[in-house]
Amino acid sequence: MNDAQEHDEKKSKENYLWHFTSCEALPKILLGEDGLLAGSTVFMDDTTDSYMSRELLKATMPLHKAMIQTIGSKTLSVQENLFSSGMLLPTFTVSFTSEIQQAMWQVYTKTGGVAIGFDPKTLVDAVKSQTDDCFDVLAKKCDYIPFTDMSNTIDQLGQFIKQKVAQIAAGDKFGSLGKLNALAIKCAERSRLYVFKKRECFGWEKEFRIAYVCKDDRGLCDRLRFCNGKPFVTMGLPDGKRIRDYVRKISISPFGDMAKTRTIALLLGEAIGLEAENIIDGDLA
Repeated sequence: MNDAQEHDEKKSKENYLWHFTSCEALPKILLGEDGLLAGSTVFMDDTTDSYMSRELLKATMPLHKAMIQTIGSKTLSVQENLFSSGMLLPTFTVSFTSEIQQAMWQVYTKTGGVAIGFDPKTLVDAVKSQTDDCFDVLAKKCDYIPFTDMSNTIDQLGQFIKQKVAQIAAGDKFGSLGKLNALAIKCAERSRLYVFKKRECFGWEKEFRIAYVCKDDRGLCDRLRFCNGKPFVTMGLPDGKRIRDYVRKISISPFGDMAKTRTIALLLGEAIGLEAENIIDGDLA
């Protein structure tokens, strides 16, 4: 085996979750208290996320209306149960890729930047180990499906909800609140996995997401951060840990001023104890 083959074999065995970011954001991520922030799916540039959020709201609207009509203004606790089911509260995500593709450099760092490589197991285990009263924390690879399948899935959920709401309305009033609430919780469990569904044309991204699905809004304000008017939430990590503790590599974008970016990365790497050999140049090969 020659040196080139040995290098390619070693590279193929490396396993990282890569997160693209700018030079301006890199110091905040590596040295700041907040580290990586999870963005609301409602404000994502990804058209799949905005489509899913909008269509999911349409599909679940009959359930929301039935709950409000049944509850009236009498019982706030039932409304709180509806909120806690996750049907009306936001989802926030952090995106990674398991493999840097050539096009990603131009899409995500066209004016320069880096890809931060995290250790997958330790990072995912860390965020999922935290007991969180505000969020359910989910982490998995995205599934890439045809757009028609995506649309049909939500249509099926909408039909299911309409049918169940009609059955509950036709039955005895006694116990209908409990049935509606149980339906809300069941639909929430089913719908929250939609955050990992993307159109098949984006399959090349090989995206991995950590999702924070809000289940109780009472602790939401303490976690919210705002950037350019958009809401984000901080990632929960074990006590004494920061996101920098899970960084294993920094890859420099081939776009922009590579020399300047490399200097910044080396200085930040030294500050967090990342050896210089783990700061590498990205390429377009």
